[in-house]
Amino acid sequence: MNSLTEPRSISLLKSISYRMFGTLTTFIGCYLFTGKVVLSVGVGVFDFFAKLVLFYLHERAWVHVPEIVHKLNRAVRRIEKIEKS
Repeated sequence: MNSLTEPRSISLLKSISYRMFGTLTTFIGCYLFTGKVVLSVGVGVFDFFAKLVLFYLHERAWVHVPEIVHKLNRAVRRIEKIEKS
């Protein structure tokens, strides 16, 4: 399955699993820095949801890159054709 046919549900699952590891890293780093569990959990929860949304949007944007590149290439060919005439 290529990225053009990848369902949104797969992008969402990838986003969640990636965020779980990232949030654990944030929690541990915050705890080591502050020594406060409650603060570290709060930072971790905020980090999880904020970056989950951002990663999902990023993942979905990349699905459209080949289509955008194709349209740009067609536009460049048209411009080159006009310049030659």
